[in-house]
Amino acid sequence: DDAPTDSAAGAEFAARYPLRILAVEDDAVNQVVITETLRSLGYEISLAENGREAVALAENKIFDLIFMYVQMPEMSGIEAAERIRALTDGDRVTIVALTADSSAEN
Repeated sequence: DDAPTDSAAGAEFAARYPLRILAVEDDAVNQVVITETLRSLGYEISLAENGREAVALAENKIFDLIFMYVQMPEMSGIEAAERIRALTDGDRVTIVALTADSSAEN
């Protein structure tokens, strides 16, 4: 059988679409879900547990994609995103906001 394994397919995907990824999430279960999902695609990711850690990491490394949980202790995802944007001097990083709030506003 010449079909690629899941790990080989993931590595091929990451090689074709290389990204430096940061996941910012304070919940341990969600951290596992995010990191394992991205690793299954072949990515090595950086992980921060709050907005302050995210900003500190972004000061020392350029990320292409950031998954940012909105509601976190110490510094909200919104404030962290604003600070990270200020660090990039106009270079745009894609920041995807994540939230567990599923209520609909009318």
